[in-house]
Amino acid sequence: MSALYRAAEPVIVCERMGDPLLEKEQSSLGGNNVTGEIRIPIRDVQRDGLLKGPRRCSDATAAAQIQKRDVAMPAPAAVKPKVAAPDAAFDVQAHVDGLVARGVRALAEFRALDQEQVDRIVAKASVAALNQHGVLAKLAVDETGRGVFEDKAVKNIFACEHVTNAMKKMKTVGVISRDDLNGIIEVAEPVGIVATITPVTNPTSTVVFKALICLKTRNPVVFGFHPHAQRCSAEAARIVRDAAVAAGAPANCVQWIEVPSIKATTALMNHPDVSVILATGGGAMVKAAYSCGKPAIGVGPGNVPAFVEKTADVERAASDLVLSKSFDNGMICASEQAAILEAPVYDRALAEMRRLHAHIATRDEKRKLEELSFGAAAYSENCAGAKLNPAIVGKSAVWLAKQAGFEVPRDTSIILVEVDHVGLDEPLTREKLCPILAVLRAKDAEDGICLAEQMVEQDGLGHSACIHSTNKVLIEEFGRRVKAVRIITNSPASLGGIGDVYNSFLPSLTLGCGSYGHNSVSNNVQAANLINVKRIGRRNNNMQWFKVPAKVYFEPNSIRYLADMPDVNRVVIVTDAVMSKLGVVDRIEDVLNRRSNPVTVHIIDTIEPEPSIGTVEAGAKIMRTFEPDTIVAVGGGSPMDAAKVMWLLYEHPEVSFSDTREKCFDIRKRAFTFPPLGGKASLVCIPTTSGTGSEVTPFAVIGDPATGYKYPLADYALTPTVAIVDPTLALGMPARLAADSGVDALTHATEAYVSVYANDFTDGLALQAIKLIFENLPASVAGGASAVKAHEKMHNAGTIAGMAFGSAFLGVVHAMAHTIGATYHKAHGRTNATLLPLVIRYNGKVPSKLTSWPKYEKYVAPQRYQDIAKMLGLPASTPEEGVESYARAVEDLRATLGMESSFQAQGVDEHEFLANLDKVAFRAYEDQCAPANPRMPMLDDLKTIMEAAYYGISYEEVVARHAAAEAEAEAASPTH
Repeated sequence: MSALYRAAEPVIVCERMGDPLLEKEQSSLGGNNVTGEIRIPIRDVQRDGLLKGPRRCSDATAAAQIQKRDVAMPAPAAVKPKVAAPDAAFDVQAHVDGLVARGVRALAEFRALDQEQVDRIVAKASVAALNQHGVLAKLAVDETGRGVFEDKAVKNIFACEHVTNAMKKMKTVGVISRDDLNGIIEVAEPVGIVATITPVTNPTSTVVFKALICLKTRNPVVFGFHPHAQRCSAEAARIVRDAAVAAGAPANCVQWIEVPSIKATTALMNHPDVSVILATGGGAMVKAAYSCGKPAIGVGPGNVPAFVEKTADVERAASDLVLSKSFDNGMICASEQAAILEAPVYDRALAEMRRLHAHIATRDEKRKLEELSFGAAAYSENCAGAKLNPAIVGKSAVWLAKQAGFEVPRDTSIILVEVDHVGLDEPLTREKLCPILAVLRAKDAEDGICLAEQMVEQDGLGHSACIHSTNKVLIEEFGRRVKAVRIITNSPASLGGIGDVYNSFLPSLTLGCGSYGHNSVSNNVQAANLINVKRIGRRNNNMQWFKVPAKVYFEPNSIRYLADMPDVNRVVIVTDAVMSKLGVVDRIEDVLNRRSNPVTVHIIDTIEPEPSIGTVEAGAKIMRTFEPDTIVAVGGGSPMDAAKVMWLLYEHPEVSFSDTREKCFDIRKRAFTFPPLGGKASLVCIPTTSGTGSEVTPFAVIGDPATGYKYPLADYALTPTVAIVDPTLALGMPARLAADSGVDALTHATEAYVSVYANDFTDGLALQAIKLIFENLPASVAGGASAVKAHEKMHNAGTIAGMAFGSAFLGVVHAMAHTIGATYHKAHGRTNATLLPLVIRYNGKVPSKLTSWPKYEKYVAPQRYQDIAKMLGLPASTPEEGVESYARAVEDLRATLGMESSFQAQGVDEHEFLANLDKVAFRAYEDQCAPANPRMPMLDDLKTIMEAAYYGISYEEVVARHAAAEAEAEAASPTH
């Protein structure tokens, strides 16, 4: 490659959207755009791809030769030529149908090829095109009357080498990746038949580029060539096709429309068997492609600003600007249209560009260039609606000056035109496609970025923008603000845009503009855009967890750990007034006073039985003032839950309670992420009741008076640092509280065992807790000589059940109990006792709606209740018998404890309960505990269960009552 570049003045090329020669034809598709092609003359190209130095004449003779060649090259006529209509006998639709039908057969044949065969085909085709790069370049110049032979030759090389090399290792056939850890296999498939439209500006290189990426992806391609580049484009396609077929590709892998016309192109794009359109043409053509009702890859125009900031290497920036703007006489779509020079370097940059043979236009010359380029001078009446004169596209600075009516030296590289601002009334701040570069003065960096934003938004949204600076922070700010998907830094934009030369952008001759430019792609188009990636997903069990406090201390008098716990200096004790009155807080302070270091203690004993957000916010405020390093929560579930949220708000006052209360299906993937806790304080939870389990769980239930609801918060950040399970603190529990908390623990263990999250780590804990509760709860409540040991066992059972549901979660008993308890101010444990037998029977039947969780492979709730019944020695020869036995055992335990079997018996008003049923059921469904229930909680089912719980009857009896009422109403209806 380097030898070729040394032999001929090197050029790198990409394509320019739109085409002045088809402007008239394209108007029939809804608009027009001027196009050109990218030809990049470079003095010195090294094998590593770095291009440096602007092209300029070394002596007068060379300058004269270049001038002579430029004048000899046919220019686009000022009056757009009429494209010859196809022969009337030529059946366009039949021709297109035949091409696509053959493409369908080729697609089927492509599927038989493996990756090795495809790569061999691409390699042979690229080498064949490379071998003919000079021939194709000459054909293109001869046929189109545009461009420079040497530039087109290098464009062809770029398409054959840079693009092919970039996709050499890319997998496009069959399995392209395996992720055994996550169980994902990716399979590449062709997108199908690709219809591709090519411009007159890049006829041969674009054809080679698109044909090669289609071959790489096993997609048959059908070209619609520009009418003024039909012969050279067809020859490029033929060379690629013949080499590919000889290497084993299908015979019809590359095809083209023989007689070009807008009608034929439209028929091709709209053909039902064409899968994707790859469009390079005017804005109207691209818009038409996107309007065909199928996937399209089309790109858009650019109006590229180049901001030279005061910290830039001014000499390098000036060199890059001249190099880029003189490249192919400014036809490249990524070429700079305006140089924005910050005031401190303005004069130096202009002087350096003048040294590189740039001509600075006078005011009179500016007006003449405006009239030549747009037919209107700045600030004239016709400015806003002026269109670019296609005759100037790709012409030299010398030619432009002469046509405008003034003279410049023969070695002039570009023409610099100073303008006042960006806007339609300064037409030279628009895209010009020739070596005329507008120059703007920026007062400072902010002004420079604003001018760049205006340039892009005026004419070239999404395409490219360039900045020259050594200030990395400013470069990022420029990239964030300017609406271009391609931010080129410290490089000539024309070469930086196409990639793989001055930067690591993908090498491509089609540059997407993203949604800014109404494109479907925002990258440099490559083979990856032409494959469908199928994914085969293995069923995975989600990674589960078992999380408890780092330290759990138990046995009588284990509160003595507080005397030895490290880093305890300032302590807040969170509790309720009862604990203070009973002397429990005094016992905690006594242990703290035994420490070797003095401890400062502040007591918050204002926690109500159902702690509210107001209470915890007030407590957190106290903590922020006191700044404790240890929080000790003492009491039942309410003080411990309140302390958890106080801990959160103390360490992170920025957290909003409304965010923390939102429901989640997977605690690790919740929408709101709780921040880590423990940076300021440790949380020690010491239960004095035997049932809540809050001392070892990541849950906290907090009420919000504004809504009247209780919210179960769930996140492992709320897991206490230390749990102390000291049964001596529970000995004074009243019988009613012992019964309520005991049944709460039983519900915890039961729901954890049948939860969809249940696992080997939690099952044993749940079963042991159930066993301990049935064996010890009645004695614990009754009191007497055996009560001390029973209290200890129940205290342990409550914590063990907490460990189980802390990782396996709960179900609809708790979902309903939270809502009913908050609405009617009923004790949580007693509410659970009313609902639990009903839910056991509800979950014990095979449902029509299941809860989804990968590890829960089949509905096993009946068998799980059977397991519990067997462990308790109850009749359980079948799952059905086990379900009923366990439900009755819970009912018997409830009766033994003297607990009511219905909400009606607990004094809840019937009219109020039934009136609120819809609202309460909806809130229960939204509760954090509902998702882990094995049977998906349907709203109607929840209402039925709650109605049954109100009257103390079965689920089936409620259903029968409603059916009878409906039948009676229907019978009484006048239409019956």
